Amino acid sequence: MNKKVLVVLASLAVVTLAADLLFLSLRRPTIQQPAGSGSEEITGFNYEKIESGLKLVVTGEAATISPNKNTTVKAPAARMETAEGKIILVNTGAAGTAEIVLDPKSGQLQTMVLKGGVTITREDKKSGQVEFTAESEQAIYRYAAQEITLTGNPVVRQGKNEFRGETIRYLLKDGKILVERNASGKIYYEDKKP
Repeated sequence: MNKKVLVVLASLAVVTLAADLLFLSLRRPTIQQPAGSGSEEITGFNYEKIESGLKLVVTGEAATISPNKNTTVKAPAARMETAEGKIILVNTGAAGTAEIVLDPKSGQLQTMVLKGGVTITREDKKSGQVEFTAESEQAIYRYAAQEITLTGNPVVRQGKNEFRGETIRYLLKDGKILVERNASGKIYYEDKKP
């Protein structure tokens, strides 16, 4: 072949390749990201993890995922189910948020900080009976410790009984509730006559 034909064929190949790349770039889906932040916005957030005898599901109306994979969830709700048959429901008020920190290597949840009218309910899975409820302004769930720490006027109610303190810790593995610093409570006794 002569040089002119080779130059024309090479030029056509370059033009065809450029057209293909342009066509592919026009068809590639895009994710809406705030300008300059590198964060990803999603709606209908859902995180699920089953490990070490605990099933955890976190949902929310929307979420912002940062480049380091930490997540801010709007209107979060969490459901935990233990191997012992306890269901723990954690919710916030309508304007509540949750900050979720994941291990960058494993993707494992490390902590979850819920803010804004937090309520916790623990019930028995078999009977459906509510065993206690708790309220606070903030709750911090630490996965490694299997613990929820309540701060901001925390109160725990078990039937008519009520306990308050500066900090209330709920140890999921042991099923214990620890009321710390300035603890107070109201305990009602029932006379059981034979």
